[in-house]
Formats: sequence, C-alpha cells, structure tokens
Amino acid sequence: MRPTHKELAEILKRIFNIWEDGYEGYLLEKIWSKLFYSNVDGELTELEYVQVIFKIVAFRNIYGEFCEYAFDEFYENDTTIWLSEFELPTHRVGQLFGILYNDLNENVSELKDDESYLAMVEVLELHYRRILVKEILKSMNLNDLFVTMYLTVPHYSEEKNIWDDGEEDEAEDMITSKISNFEGFLVLIENKSYEVLSELSTSKLEAYNWVINGFE
Repeated sequence: MRPTHKELAEILKRIFNIWEDGYEGYLLEKIWSKLFYSNVDGELTELEYVQVIFKIVAFRNIYGEFCEYAFDEFYENDTTIWLSEFELPTHRVGQLFGILYNDLNENVSELKDDESYLAMVEVLELHYRRILVKEILKSMNLNDLFVTMYLTVPHYSEEKNIWDDGEEDEAEDMITSKISNFEGFLVLIENKSYEVLSELSTSKLEAYNWVINGFE
C-alpha cells in the first residue's frame, strides 16, 4: 500500500531535511512542477509512481552532493533507506529493472546478471538520475538552480561580503522574515541572485562548476 498524498509530503520533508532550520522544502516545491508530477497520489499507475519516486531520490542525491561541494557537508547516499520510506512494491522495482534490462542491455555497462534488490536499486537510481539531469538541463536555468540550491542553507548569510551595506545582523533579520514562506523564498532568490553569483569562494566556485557541467 503506497503512502497517501499527505503521508508522501511528510516523507519528502524527512528525506530533504538536511539543515537545521533549512529551506530545502522550498527547493523541492520550486522544482516539483517542472520535474515531477504535481500530484503523485491517485493519478499515476503503480509503475509510474515508482518511477517518480526514483527521480525524487535521485534529486535528493544530487542536492546532497551539492551540499558536499558548496558547504563541505559530509554526504552519504541513503537511497535504499529512503526508498523503504515510500513502501515501494518490490515486484514493481523488479519490473522496472526488467524493462531497463531488456531495452538497454546492449548499451548500459552497469547492468549485470545480479538480480538482487540492492543491485536493481543501484542501477535504477543511476538510470533515473541520468533522465532527471537531462530534464533539468532542458527545462531549468542552471544559474537560477545554483542560486536556489545555495540559498537553501541559512548559514550562507555568514559570508560577510554578500551584503552590500555591511550590516550583517540587520540583513540576517531581514532575510529571516523574507523566507517564512515559499513566496518569500522566491523573492529572496530574485533579490540575492547577483550577490550569490558575483562572490564565488573556492568551494562555491567548485559547486557552481559542478552544477553547470551537468552535476559531474
């Protein structure tokens, strides 16, 4: 039995909860309509639902890797744990693997004869990550995506040179009021894009290049 829409929302909050008082949820909300279905409860077949979940987990891994580049935050891929939260039907995972194996056996070097669940998950996560990256590159402005991902972390405001007026305490209070909701987060992105992109520290530049190069 797959989660209800409300239960799914709670699961998404848990797996995207990296930073204390962070704004990862706004990132997911912003990209949801572009990269995923607007409603994954009641409108999709069971197989389509599993495909969407793999894409969501793939994006969670992309975001985790971004945080490692940008903020030196240790990241561990917990794909199998996250997938267990969604209560995916094992036979549908096997079905997806079977479809991929039959369609792409000659082209995907990662496919092996090992049909264990963990092996199938690893292959499928990589496959849907590639699909997701193609969709991101096609539908999203990568500068905007970089800024959005970067601004999900509250402590970015500790970088003193990001503020024009130098009033760091006042600016931090102002920023808190702006990101109390999703609309405020969009305003934050619009107002702070130039500052984020113009002040590229070593780690930030490394993260920026990683995003621009297709997350590689």
